[in-house]
Amino acid sequence: MMPDTTDPTWERATLLALKAEWVAINHTLFEGALRSPMIDWSDGMTLLGAWITGQRRLTLSRTFVASSPWGRVVEVLKHETAHQYVDEALHIVDESAHGATFRRVCEERGIDARAAGMPEVAVDDESASVRRRIEKLLALAGSPNPHEAAAAASMARKLRLKHRLDVGTSDSADYGWKQLGPVLGRVTEVDRWLAHILEAHAFVEVVFVTSYDTARSERGRILEVCGTAADLEFAEWMYVFLRRTAERLADDHVRRQGGGKRAAFMAGVLSGVHETLGRSAAESAAGDAALVWRGDPALHAYFRKRHPRLRTTRGRVRRGRADHHAGQAEGRRVVVHRPISGRGGFGGLLGP
Repeated sequence: MMPDTTDPTWERATLLALKAEWVAINHTLFEGALRSPMIDWSDGMTLLGAWITGQRRLTLSRTFVASSPWGRVVEVLKHETAHQYVDEALHIVDESAHGATFRRVCEERGIDARAAGMPEVAVDDESASVRRRIEKLLALAGSPNPHEAAAAASMARKLRLKHRLDVGTSDSADYGWKQLGPVLGRVTEVDRWLAHILEAHAFVEVVFVTSYDTARSERGRILEVCGTAADLEFAEWMYVFLRRTAERLADDHVRRQGGGKRAAFMAGVLSGVHETLGRSAAESAAGDAALVWRGDPALHAYFRKRHPRLRTTRGRVRRGRADHHAGQAEGRRVVVHRPISGRGGFGGLLGP
């Protein structure tokens, strides 16, 4: 829903949210080296943002901010703050706007240095080929035969893992980020289980970051994943598939029981899925010691550039409720089904 950008209340609240993001960027990425600029609007979409040196003014397109996910808005804000840093902290005047110093500043902080301020990570031909093979295997996971479905899903995961291990690590420029799901007023047990599954099984690094819903003028948090283009696609597919599956099973459970704790059941479903995926991974590793994922140091370096002051905290997970145990039993039976996408990727889903 597009907000009314002429509403003074919306304008004031959004500018305050942008100012809060600038303060966080200055603190986390630039060690508090910058003085607060004036943050103001520009019109149109031709120029998403700009740092105006003589006026100490940082402008963002009103239309862009109102119509874009907040994560994209923050990336453009980071890009323009990097221009401010080169100008006011490093005092570079003899280079072009996107010259060597600016590109170095962005590289050191995980900021996209292109004028659009947005990362564009492409899927290479080899990864696309592997993805098509995985899709064919996952199509078999729709089989009514549970053994055939489980075998197909397990083989698909093994193929993906093998390709990821063969590719190994690469330059941090090959990595990107994606934010999944809605802006959350509160991170729940369900949200934490989804993040835990993606981190353990989708070859991505995850974090809940601050965000802002421009349509409702509300602050919150959102799940961000970092990885290669192919892994980001897969993580998004897995996230949507698991959330929809847990919601459908929880609705069925509440209807059958005539009540019950829906959220606890959903968390139980995800706990059961995590247990099953972990067991499948362990069985694959036992059959082939080479098929063990030990992480990607280059990905971790990219992640730490984006989130240099990150502190890991673990939320409380409740396991004793009857609804949780019932959901866990359902989750152990969940079989990954094939994704559907108009682009041939992992964009859409079939339920189990």
